[in-house]
Amino acid sequence: MTMCFAVKDRVQASAEVRPSTTSEACSLSPYDFLPAPDVHDRKRVRMVFVVEHILADHIDQLQHLKKKLNPCIPHRYTKAMQEQSEFVNVGVVDANPSSTTGMIEVLQHLQQYVAVTKNTPVPCLVSGDGLSVKRIIHAQQSRSNGEDWHHRLDSMWAAPQEFHKEILLLQDSNNKFFVGASEIDRGTIAQLKSEFNHRSLCKDVMSNFQHVWDMYEFATEGYVLLCAIRLRGMHAIDDMPAGFPAYQPVKAQLDWLHQLAQEVVEFCWETPDNQGIAIAAKSFVEEPGDISDDALAFCSCDNGTKI
Repeated sequence: MTMCFAVKDRVQASAEVRPSTTSEACSLSPYDFLPAPDVHDRKRVRMVFVVEHILADHIDQLQHLKKKLNPCIPHRYTKAMQEQSEFVNVGVVDANPSSTTGMIEVLQHLQQYVAVTKNTPVPCLVSGDGLSVKRIIHAQQSRSNGEDWHHRLDSMWAAPQEFHKEILLLQDSNNKFFVGASEIDRGTIAQLKSEFNHRSLCKDVMSNFQHVWDMYEFATEGYVLLCAIRLRGMHAIDDMPAGFPAYQPVKAQLDWLHQLAQEVVEFCWETPDNQGIAIAAKSFVEEPGDISDDALAFCSCDNGTKI
């Protein structure tokens, strides 16, 4: 049995069917696949935002500022995304979604709710857990030779839910940072696991997601606070930070907190290779034979040749 729901998109998109976005590689801007300078700037802003909240959550003299901080990073859809979701039950399908055959029945049921413009369906997102998304893809592949979109089931796009994206990100982090042989190295994830008794942490995120999340949250907050303590001449998180305007207006205190967060980010910020990116972008319009080796730092070639 599969219970199905439809959720209203709080960020409304155009109902028109968009043309294919497939383009020739030579017509693309180099910054379509290389990080533009503003990408790094936005990343830094997000890091400062997170550090501000960590400091206000844990340093005693700053905790009264928590309610003054913005609870989320503002963007153009902030207001719409804060609204409560509207959803309706679109029925129960007597089919097993863990099999390709059952998923085909589920998609056929959902497809009757897809909007159609000029005999062309308006693509809709279908969300589920990781295995459900895989079944959706398999179901569509098995019907790929259908006569029309009804039979091909191509009116829907499979999208994993945020929880499963977090699992993938944490697994990548674990693969890189959680190395058992590094337990003797001070400050590594393996050493912190042993030192602070995080026994449940293991390599496979899927089997203990919450423990892995707690470990990385613990390590991140710990390092941020340690850096702030050193920068402000403190010995513990309940000390008065040096230079804190305790008797000045709240705005001055928030400015001080923002400055401290910027200093913490600056301490650990690894300056991106903007010059290398600029060289690669500039060489994009050159002939293949004229491209220098310096411009190929971001090129992945199987045979090592210039392309």
